Amino acid sequence: PWDKITTIGFFSDITDRLDLRDYAHDQGKKLVRGTNPFNSCDDINNETQRAAWIQKEISSALEQGYDGINIDYEGHDPDKVDGFNQAVIEACNTFHEQMPGSEVSIDAPFYPHYEGRNYDYVSIANACDYLFIMAYDGEFWDNIQCVATSPNCSMATAPLQLCEYGIQQYIALGVDPTKLYLGLPWYGLKYEYIEGVPFYTGQIE
Repeated sequence: PWDKITTIGFFSDITDRLDLRDYAHDQGKKLVRGTNPFNSCDDINNETQRAAWIQKEISSALEQGYDGINIDYEGHDPDKVDGFNQAVIEACNTFHEQMPGSEVSIDAPFYPHYEGRNYDYVSIANACDYLFIMAYDGEFWDNIQCVATSPNCSMATAPLQLCEYGIQQYIALGVDPTKLYLGLPWYGLKYEYIEGVPFYTGQIE
């Protein structure tokens, strides 16, 4: 399957799987670590704190021998939007300057305005290597409904229509289509259609 893989993402550190790192590099594949600037920045709007976070991430990548980062933040605070935009763009630019050939991506929601996030995805895409569209758990109202009732009410986690809608919304913003990677779920869930509505019936064994 290695000919189907371009990048391996991981969390924490990779020191206990150096065999995987070395084999992946032997196959010409990159490894990126999942990270979140809010874990290090008390004030994301503070340029000095953002710079310190970025240098910490670069030092870690150089020390452990991986190739970049995937920025995974799924929240939204209107007071921190500009700071987050700058953190991502600065991280992409600094990684590319200090680690030529490095890869920096960001996890983006199903569609740009999902949960009211609306970050500057055009500028982010221009600076970074790609946006990883998290095309799963996309039914926002359904998620709320299921929490309030029971798990046996889930709509499809990645409806085809919603996937297409999300991609087109990013393109309509002006994001380069070549910078969009579609992330699909592999949950192995089963659904039964009742009156045209897919209901969750369990997990594939």
